[in-house]
Amino acid sequence: MFEGWGLLFNFFYSVMFGTGFALILLIIRLVLHLRKKPSMLTSNFFYVLSGIFNLNIFIIWVICLILDILEIENGFLAIFMSASLLMAGFIFFDIYKSNFKLQGDEKSAAKP
Repeated sequence: MFEGWGLLFNFFYSVMFGTGFALILLIIRLVLHLRKKPSMLTSNFFYVLSGIFNLNIFIIWVICLILDILEIENGFLAIFMSASLLMAGFIFFDIYKSNFKLQGDEKSAAKP
């Protein structure tokens, strides 16, 4: 199972799962933002895990490209990898922005 094509298909399934999971979480985050509800996702374990998982999958893909294990001509995988990097970047930026904003609000509220 972990030889040849089996490992490659496991990688493809991981990429599709990670991208789909992050997309679902980002849609939920967008709906909560548009409804002006407080976001519970910025400190949610699955939201952070999704960002880390997508970044990890992207790094594995880049290493496979450098070692000539995978080809970059595979457009299907390149689209998923680009989406994975964009979603990981957006999730990390959102977490950073939300936490930095909260800390900034606490400091300004403490000053008289």
